[in-house]
Amino acid sequence: MLFIKLLIINSLLLLAGCVSNNNDNQNKISSSKPLFTWPDIPEFLNSEEDRINYVTTHYWDKFDFTDTIYYGKIEQTEQIFADYITMLLNTEEKQRRLSLSRKFSKLGKADDKGFYIFTNLYEKYLYNPNSPARNEDVYIDVLEALLSTEGIKDENKIRYQKHLTSSLRNRPGTIASDFVMETSQGKKMRLSEFKKNYTLLFFNNPGCDECEAIKKVIEINNLSTYKNFKIIAVYPDEDISLWQKTEYPKNWINTHCRDIDNLYDLRAIPTLYLLGPDNNIILKDAEIEDVLIEIYEKLEKL
Repeated sequence: MLFIKLLIINSLLLLAGCVSNNNDNQNKISSSKPLFTWPDIPEFLNSEEDRINYVTTHYWDKFDFTDTIYYGKIEQTEQIFADYITMLLNTEEKQRRLSLSRKFSKLGKADDKGFYIFTNLYEKYLYNPNSPARNEDVYIDVLEALLSTEGIKDENKIRYQKHLTSSLRNRPGTIASDFVMETSQGKKMRLSEFKKNYTLLFFNNPGCDECEAIKKVIEINNLSTYKNFKIIAVYPDEDISLWQKTEYPKNWINTHCRDIDNLYDLRAIPTLYLLGPDNNIILKDAEIEDVLIEIYEKLEKL
């Protein structure tokens, strides 16, 4: 996977170098203004890291966000944006923040439609739970840059302030928000009662095919047999009768909690959180494959 990412980035850098060398000739030949022009990479930047950082920082320098030409070229605009995201995801935080600050200072001059096009692309690529490029760390940087940019209307910021608030909840490295849940036997308990264990919070719905698939993966890998590991299935919706009819493995803790959306960012079902001792969050909204890797690594040391 790392090799593929590097190959893609190198291809983009090569393209940037080739295109930037021919920008002047292309502009003379073409009677119409190009939608996007790559930044000119200084010749003295030889290392891959420096070139990536430069292109990422200056990516949008020649893009005119006030020109409505890109309204009618959505597919091309999205490809330009996707190339940017590829580099942004592989740029160190300091450089990433600088790039986003420069981008939003220009986007702040666009009209509402231009703002909508680009903010929705950020949401589609970095926030949507089904996006292969989803990355909460980078999306938080995007949101903080957006919300601190002058010129963007306050009413256009409301949605993204909500996204930032939800994204900052229960981050890895913090203590998981405590909540009261009720078991299928009617017993009420708190998450904080499980501080001594590693805990998997499995937010799920009855009848969810992906939820059933994750159940099978957990059982096949015998995760519930570890002494220091608890699996807590949490049903977050209101159809209690349906939940009560749903079967869960006997050694799981099967619960429901209706108000969990106020505490946890459940963009999709199922959602997995892996907690360590003291309910320290190890993984948030994780893939089951990542959960398995972490569990085996942590529990085999005990």
